[in-house]
Amino acid sequence: MVRLFKGTKHVYSTDETEQTILKRKGWKVEGVSFFATAQTAPKATATYRLYNPANGNHLLSTDPVEVAALQRRGWSNDGVAFYAPQGATAAVKRFHRGSEEHLYTADENEYQVNTTKKGYSGDGTLLYAAVTEQK
Repeated sequence: MVRLFKGTKHVYSTDETEQTILKRKGWKVEGVSFFATAQTAPKATATYRLYNPANGNHLLSTDPVEVAALQRRGWSNDGVAFYAPQGATAAVKRFHRGSEEHLYTADENEYQVNTTKKGYSGDGTLLYAAVTEQK
């Protein structure tokens, strides 16, 4: 899962074509946040990507109730962005600051620094993923 940014906006993508298009539009790659798969498997966790056209924010969610609630508020559902692989052990945590975009990390230090020293609120663990590529 590659994290890209432009200004204060972030987007997470597993799609190399999408990443190329975004880079042409001025988005910068921050790097790989964690590893996931485009393929479903038994016990894999579907993770949806939503987009808010009112403010340009993106959000990842594994909760169908949250997805439905956001859609009722005008967010568009981009569908399943990826699946958290079965047996993954790295906690991917979600955090945000005010109404700004949510960020996601499997790096506990990044989560702690942002939620204790940089004014972000932590949403806790969103899913479990791999921190190294699974072949």
